[in-house]
Amino acid sequence: MAKGASSPVATRIVAVGGGKGGVGKSVVSSNLAVALAQSGQRVVIIDVDLGAANLHTMFGVLRPEASLVDFMTRKAENLGDVAIDTDVPNLRLIPGAGAVPGVANINHAQKQRLLRNIRQLEADTVIVDVGAGTSFNVVDLFDVADIRLVVITPQVPSLVNAYAFLKAAVYRVIGRLLKQAGLKDLLEGGLSSEETERVSDIVKRVQRHDPAVAARIQAALDNFGARIVGNQLYVDRDLRQVNAISRMAKDFLCLDAPLVTYLWRSQPIEDSIRRRKPYMIDGGSDGNVPALRRLAEVVLLEDVESLRRGREWSEDALQPLTAENIAVTRQQDVENYVHRADRFSVDWPATLETGTGQLQVRIKDVSMDGALVEGPCSLERGAQVTLHFDSLVGRPQMAVEVRNIQAEEFGLQFVGGGSAEIVAFAQAEKVRSGS
Repeated sequence: MAKGASSPVATRIVAVGGGKGGVGKSVVSSNLAVALAQSGQRVVIIDVDLGAANLHTMFGVLRPEASLVDFMTRKAENLGDVAIDTDVPNLRLIPGAGAVPGVANINHAQKQRLLRNIRQLEADTVIVDVGAGTSFNVVDLFDVADIRLVVITPQVPSLVNAYAFLKAAVYRVIGRLLKQAGLKDLLEGGLSSEETERVSDIVKRVQRHDPAVAARIQAALDNFGARIVGNQLYVDRDLRQVNAISRMAKDFLCLDAPLVTYLWRSQPIEDSIRRRKPYMIDGGSDGNVPALRRLAEVVLLEDVESLRRGREWSEDALQPLTAENIAVTRQQDVENYVHRADRFSVDWPATLETGTGQLQVRIKDVSMDGALVEGPCSLERGAQVTLHFDSLVGRPQMAVEVRNIQAEEFGLQFVGGGSAEIVAFAQAEKVRSGS
């Protein structure tokens, strides 16, 4: 393409992040790029790990003839001018900045120029391999994408950092919308709180001030496009570790972030890194090939136009909030979700027996740990009562403690034994219904 020429907006932009280094973002992004190129897509993959780039080595390129440095220093006007061919047909690479002093600390104008050029790359799919951490430069490069992949390994540090990364990305989007509306203080109050505030509470607070802004925030959350990729799994129970982040995202961030595929720890993948040749180039040699094909399929089936319509903010018009205000993600919060038992959706009538009377409620889901109940609640958090399962054989009962209350839904924790019987009823019902 001629220097200075305009190019069409990429059909879809996919970001690959994770918050923590060493979780395999580059392995996932490079092999996803190969899988998409092998399907006939014109793909550009760009390494925006500013200051610590290594994606080019995955493709056997030791000294790239052009890189992001040339673009950032304006030796190249357009980002597409520094894309280099790879050995994979349909796949071009934009190598990262490497260890060039100052490149990692780009200013707002440089970042906006980079974001605009990413959107204008000539390709069917652009894959953005972002760096580690939760700085605004990293988060904004993640948020530029239509589809936002978060790579997670089952180790607790990765889980903690992945959730913190998702949280930073969500709060960044909310902050932009509130900044536009002149309501930035409504977010900062929540960020500076020592308690873990749910995004749903922020949306409700905004709704009291401006329902239209609250609706835009909810639309941005509904169309966030976050997807989780598990990596370096070793045993089946590792899936539970990774799935914990999906549950946390739903409960605390109002975000659907499903696990779309996962990769087992693999000697062939490790060998491919040493050979500096993406695993998928030779078709792979173990069970991770279908997983990567499935990830490519997920990317291609996403309705990116619908996602874009749901995100209605103008990034260029906004200035950053202060990064220090983002509440720290506690390791204990993540570990609580890791150990949380699987939940089973039900719709059972039940009775809560309190010290002053009885409440008729409906049980919406159960687990080995407790139940989610719907109905009028006049109880305080911490209250201990008895839950009668009215529709189950023998009308079993459980001592429970009220753990959280939201509108007409409240969570109950089982106290003592007997939960296995309740879960067995739920599992049998699930089998009968075929769900």
